Amino acid sequence: MIALEHLHVINVIHQEGSFRKASERLFKARSAVSYSVKQVEEYYQIEIFSRDTYRPELTRNGKILINKIQHLLSEANDFDMFARQMNSEVEAELRISISAIFAMDKVTKLLEKLKQEFPKTIIHLDIETASGERMLLDDLVDIGIYGGLEQDTRVQYRCIDHCKLPVFISDKFPLANKSSINQADLINFPQVVVKSLSFNFEVRQK
Repeated sequence: MIALEHLHVINVIHQEGSFRKASERLFKARSAVSYSVKQVEEYYQIEIFSRDTYRPELTRNGKILINKIQHLLSEANDFDMFARQMNSEVEAELRISISAIFAMDKVTKLLEKLKQEFPKTIIHLDIETASGERMLLDDLVDIGIYGGLEQDTRVQYRCIDHCKLPVFISDKFPLANKSSINQADLINFPQVVVKSLSFNFEVRQK
């Protein structure tokens, strides 16, 4: 396989439109720049730059190949940044669980900010009903955004917002006309319990 450095040289020649300018930009001797081109052309048995013009112009095959070269160099650069990031203070991936009652517009803004500041970090997001704390304790997520009245000493908490949950009742409900309702009043009526997901699942990427 040909060295990426040779492909990088070809891309710089294409961008600069000159072997001389490419050599200056790369801090290489012009002979070294020409050598890179020769290596690629001989390896793949293809002519990349036309020799019929004063300035280097891509041949028909060269125009097709340059797109592949630029894509490959971009992928290689992304890989390099990602690999370096794994050994830095920036997380390579982040698992987040967010309560379903948390304002979705704030979730969107949070994800946009994370993408802008840490473009190479992979975000795994789960929208949960009431399992944020449990998922943290089971090491299924790195950050849990949820509301709760009690705090577990094994979890580090930080208040980031307040949620207001208004209570509504149908005017046809038998107790609708009472000024106040307690638990004893409700005990004879059906209850709807919102259940969270099982903990035995794989965190999904969304």
